[in-house]
Amino acid sequence: SNTEAFAQFTSFASDVRTVLAALESTPTTSSSKTKKMLTYDSSHSVSDITDIRHHKYLTSSQLLHLQLKDSEIRIHFLTQLTIILSYLSSPSATLPTPETPNPTASEEKAKTNASSAATKQIMELEKRTQQLLRQTPPSGESHWKTLQWILKERESIWRNWKKNKCMPPMDRPGDINKDGIERMRK
Repeated sequence: SNTEAFAQFTSFASDVRTVLAALESTPTTSSSKTKKMLTYDSSHSVSDITDIRHHKYLTSSQLLHLQLKDSEIRIHFLTQLTIILSYLSSPSATLPTPETPNPTASEEKAKTNASSAATKQIMELEKRTQQLLRQTPPSGESHWKTLQWILKERESIWRNWKKNKCMPPMDRPGDINKDGIERMRK
C-alpha cells in the first residue's frame, strides 16, 4: 500500500542521513594502491591512475571504520546514491505519500505537504551527497562533473528516446551508418 511505501521512503531517507553523517565525520584517505601509483610514476595524470580500480567490500563490522575512510568505497557509494536520488527527483518518479481512503480537502492538503516534504528531503540529500563526492580524493570534482553530465544530458536523451517508443533506432556496433560505412564490432 501507499502507506507502507511512505514508511519505507521515510526509513530510507533516515538511513541515508545516518550514513552521510558518518561519512561527513570521517576524513578520507586515498586508497593505498592509488598512493603507490602516484609516487611510482608522476608522469600520469590523476584520471589515468583512477581508471584502474579494484575493490573488495568487506562485511566485518570491525572494518567499518577503515571502509569509511577509503575514498574508493566512498566514491562508489556516493555515485550509486546520486543515481538513486536523481531518479527520485525526476518527473517520472512518483514519491509515496500517506494513503487515506476518501480523502477530505484537509487530507489532500496533508498529502501534498507530505510529497513536498519528501521532495525537500531528496534535495537535501542530493546537496550533501554532492558536497561529499566533490571533496573525495583523488578526483572527486571531476568525477562529480562527469556524473552530472551523464545524469543530466545523456539520461535525458535516453528518456526522450524511450518516450518516443525507441524511435529512431539507435545505432549498434556493426550497423551501417549514414555514409554507408560499416563500423567495426567491438
